[in-house]
Amino acid sequence: MIILIDCLPRPQPSQSHSQSQNTHDNTTTNTTEGGIELTHLSISRCSNIGSTRDLLKFFTKHPAVNNHSLQWLNLQCDTTVASPFNSVTLAYLLNHLKAKKLRYLNLGGLEVEPQHLKIIQLRFPELESLVLANSELSIDELSQFLAGVSSCAAGGIGNLKFLDLSGNKKLSRWSIDNNHFLKICPSLLAIEVDEKIYDTLTYTTGKIQVFNNFNTILPNSSNSSVSISSTPLLPCTSSTQSQSQFDSGIDIWKPFNNNGQGRRNWIFKLDTQEKQKELKGERLIFNDNIVYFDLHTGERIMKKIKFPSFLKLASRKINCSCGPFAGGVDQNDGVFPGELTERGLYRYYSLNK
Repeated sequence: MIILIDCLPRPQPSQSHSQSQNTHDNTTTNTTEGGIELTHLSISRCSNIGSTRDLLKFFTKHPAVNNHSLQWLNLQCDTTVASPFNSVTLAYLLNHLKAKKLRYLNLGGLEVEPQHLKIIQLRFPELESLVLANSELSIDELSQFLAGVSSCAAGGIGNLKFLDLSGNKKLSRWSIDNNHFLKICPSLLAIEVDEKIYDTLTYTTGKIQVFNNFNTILPNSSNSSVSISSTPLLPCTSSTQSQSQFDSGIDIWKPFNNNGQGRRNWIFKLDTQEKQKELKGERLIFNDNIVYFDLHTGERIMKKIKFPSFLKLASRKINCSCGPFAGGVDQNDGVFPGELTERGLYRYYSLNK
């Protein structure tokens, strides 16, 4: 911790510090007249960084991080070693961390409880990516959190897009395949899951269908049917209109693991264009190892593959320069790593490990 603090002096206004890295952590900084303002900081799996008291003092008192400049924070801890934060100290940190612009928060391996989720919900209104890996939160506790996220767009999180639930032993393929759980937060685009959940989903249905306009047909004693609907049923004047209503009332979640190139697995919600292709029975290609050649010229046919857009929110490393996952993503949305995407070994380890 002392080394980190020594790397953050108060420079003169003419000085410029764009990036600082050492063996203890990764940082990205901006320089202002008042000193250095950290925007990205990772102490993931760091050792010899000092006591919990020193960490809390740094995060709550140091001007480099105590000024709402942080956008990306990784506190991930290996589950095989002692965590620097327990339930009490984590709650203190979340309550006193001044980071209203925070978009990415990684609490993997920490003792995250429902009380912490309530603090996160209220204190980080711009949060888009939240890592809760290896937690022991139940599906009901997670559903309650997502319900709060969806209902507090003003004054709290309203734009959560990515949620990492890998390593949670209380979750299964069948608990996640839950119409209420997957539709309760409309902004949610992807969930990271264990390999077992991914495999079970891949080899059973291959997708999860979520009905937004939930209609159920129940038989009554007279062998007729009664329609129970959460929304009014609109009269359809044509089969095209009926199909359009059906398409707009359904979300489809598909599994993805980057073609088995790493150890990470996700389920993600198809966008409108992808959903239309899926409903028409067309093949969605997010990875293709097959090499194609023109039969007449013998030249290799280069195919452009569009990766799922949620990957820009799944990186576990601070990204440093432009890479392949920047393609096909709106560069004006201001979302990391749209501006700072992965490079070299970071490209591999940030998404595959």
